[in-house]
This record gives sequence, structure tokens and C-alpha cells, in this order.
Amino acid sequence: MTDQNKPKFAVLFVDDEEKARKMFKRLVSPQLNVFTACDVNEAMEVLKKESDQIGVLITDQRMPGLLGVDLLRHVRKEYPVIIRLLTTAYSDLSDAIEAVNTGEIFRYINKPWNVDELLIDLKLAMNFFLLERDRNQLIREKFSVLQRQAVTNTLKNMISLAGGQTRYSQPLRAVDSFLKQFEEPSSLI
Repeated sequence: MTDQNKPKFAVLFVDDEEKARKMFKRLVSPQLNVFTACDVNEAMEVLKKESDQIGVLITDQRMPGLLGVDLLRHVRKEYPVIIRLLTTAYSDLSDAIEAVNTGEIFRYINKPWNVDELLIDLKLAMNFFLLERDRNQLIREKFSVLQRQAVTNTLKNMISLAGGQTRYSQPLRAVDSFLKQFEEPSSLI
């Protein structure tokens, strides 16, 4: 896959093992842009700088210091649009179940990875991110249209009300007078 065919957004992979980070980058970078971090703190720094470029986060669970689940909770709170995945070589099922049940992750991926399944899961996560992003954009656009329609309807109603004021022979003067009443609330009483 050429760089032109890659999604604009990247995957952030977090693992304390350098060998795992190198292997992940080698496997995934031909198809997706990749950032890496060696622990939760470094991942948080990468997110501060690059969050607008990251669509998917995949983190190992067991690392020195903070756990992957701690990072997932942080990302869910601070960067909720980023799709989150958890991976671990340990069969610590309780952490994975907690992460799934609290909505921290999109998928749980066992180590060692099946490369084809890993790539499929990452592509699904990226596609989900892109769909959510597009959906949110459409919702924003729809609200913008609805807001403009509401303003237009309000202005039409104001013009109708102002036009009903018989003391004015010209409708624009009536609208102007009507709007001025809102500038001087005492005149409305």
C-alpha cells in the first residue's frame, strides 16, 4: 500500500518492550501511519502533541508504572474520539473484561499476535474512527443548518409581528421599531 492510500490518521502503539514496538511498526507501517511510545507517560506526551493525527490507540496492559488500562481511561476521558485497543501476552482476563465493560476499548488482542488478525482489527478500528468522525461532522453540519433555519424563522416571525404594528406605514421601519423595543426593555411593558 502506498503512502497515498494510507488513511490520514495514525495508530499510536504503546509497549515497554522495544522489540515489540519495532515489530509492530515493521508490520503495520506499510498500511497505516504509526507512532510509538514506551510507556503511559510517553504516550500521554505523544497524545498532547499529535492527538489530531491519531485515530487508533493500541496499548499493552502490563508495563512498569501505570498500566495500559490507566492510559485507556485517560484517553477515553481526554480524547474520546480515538478508538482504543488493548493487547497483552498475559491472560489477565479481569483487566480485559473491566476495560470492555467500562467502554475503555474497541477490541482486546492477545499476544503473540496473529499478524493477519492484528491488521484486520487495526483496519476495522481505523474505519470505525473515520466513520464516527464523518458522522460527527454531519451532525455538526445538520445542527448548523437547523440553527440557521431557526434564526430565519425567528426573523420571519419578528417581521410578521412588526408588520402587525399599524402605526407604521413602512414594514422595515416597523421591524426596526420592533427590534429597538428589545434594546429598551422598559418600552415592552
